[in-house]
Amino acid sequence: FDPTELELPAGVNAIRLRGEGGRHDLVFDDNKVPGFKVEVETNGESDELKLDLKPGEYTYYCSIPGHRASMEGTLTVT
Repeated sequence: FDPTELELPAGVNAIRLRGEGGRHDLVFDDNKVPGFKVEVETNGESDELKLDLKPGEYTYYCSIPGHRASMEGTLTVT
Protein backbone atom coordinates (compact mmCIF):
# COMPACT_ATOMS: atom_id res chain seq x y z
CA PHE A 1 0.00 0.00 0.00
CA ASP A 2 1.10 3.52 -0.63
CA PRO A 3 1.03 5.24 1.77
CA THR A 4 1.48 2.85 4.68
CA GLU A 5 0.65 5.52 7.27
CA LEU A 6 -2.41 7.76 7.09
CA GLU A 7 -4.01 10.33 9.38
CA LEU A 8 -7.65 11.44 9.18
CA PRO A 9 -9.96 13.46 11.39
CA ALA A 10 -12.69 11.66 13.33
CA GLY A 11 -16.05 11.54 11.60
CA VAL A 12 -17.25 10.49 8.16
CA ASN A 13 -14.41 9.86 5.71
CA ALA A 14 -14.16 8.18 2.32
CA ILE A 15 -11.57 5.43 1.85
CA ARG A 16 -10.61 4.78 -1.78
CA LEU A 17 -8.51 1.90 -3.07
CA ARG A 18 -7.04 2.23 -6.56
CA GLY A 19 -5.77 -0.88 -8.30
CA GLU A 20 -2.19 -1.06 -9.46
CA GLY A 21 -1.22 -4.56 -10.45
CA GLY A 22 -3.88 -7.18 -9.91
CA ARG A 23 -6.59 -8.08 -7.44
CA HIS A 24 -6.44 -6.47 -3.99
CA ASP A 25 -8.71 -5.35 -1.17
CA LEU A 26 -8.51 -3.24 1.97
CA VAL A 27 -9.99 -4.30 5.30
CA PHE A 28 -9.39 -3.33 8.92
CA ASP A 29 -7.83 -5.61 11.55
CA ASP A 30 -9.43 -6.71 14.84
CA ASN A 31 -12.97 -6.21 13.49
CA LYS A 32 -12.64 -2.47 14.24
CA VAL A 33 -14.80 -1.64 11.20
CA PRO A 34 -17.09 -4.66 10.73
CA GLY A 35 -18.19 -5.25 7.15
CA PHE A 36 -15.87 -2.64 5.62
CA LYS A 37 -14.12 -3.85 2.49
CA VAL A 38 -13.06 -2.09 -0.70
CA GLU A 39 -11.91 -4.26 -3.61
CA VAL A 40 -10.25 -3.84 -7.00
CA GLU A 41 -9.77 -6.47 -9.69
CA THR A 42 -7.59 -4.73 -12.28
CA ASN A 43 -5.04 -1.96 -12.77
CA GLY A 44 -6.72 1.46 -12.82
CA GLU A 45 -9.96 0.29 -11.19
CA SER A 46 -11.01 1.97 -7.94
CA ASP A 47 -13.50 1.32 -5.16
CA GLU A 48 -14.58 3.73 -2.42
CA LEU A 49 -16.72 3.54 0.70
CA LYS A 50 -17.55 6.07 3.39
CA LEU A 51 -17.32 5.24 7.07
CA ASP A 52 -17.69 7.03 10.40
CA LEU A 53 -14.36 6.76 12.23
CA LYS A 54 -13.81 7.20 15.95
CA PRO A 55 -10.44 8.45 17.28
CA GLY A 56 -7.82 5.73 17.56
CA GLU A 57 -5.37 3.66 15.60
CA TYR A 58 -6.52 1.23 12.92
CA THR A 59 -4.47 -1.37 11.07
CA TYR A 60 -5.50 -1.88 7.44
CA TYR A 61 -4.34 -4.64 5.12
CA CYS A 62 -5.04 -6.67 1.98
CA SER A 63 -6.87 -9.88 2.95
CA ILE A 64 -5.97 -11.78 -0.24
CA PRO A 65 -3.98 -14.86 0.93
CA GLY A 66 -0.26 -14.09 1.00
CA HIS A 67 -0.66 -10.31 0.52
CA ARG A 68 -0.76 -9.02 4.10
CA ALA A 69 2.99 -9.38 4.70
CA SER A 70 3.69 -6.68 2.09
CA MET A 71 0.35 -4.81 2.13
CA GLU A 72 -0.37 -3.45 5.59
CA GLY A 73 -0.57 0.03 7.05
CA THR A 74 -1.74 2.17 9.95
CA LEU A 75 -4.53 4.76 9.98
CA THR A 76 -4.47 7.23 12.88
CA VAL A 77 -7.79 8.99 13.52
CA THR A 78 -7.54 12.20 15.56
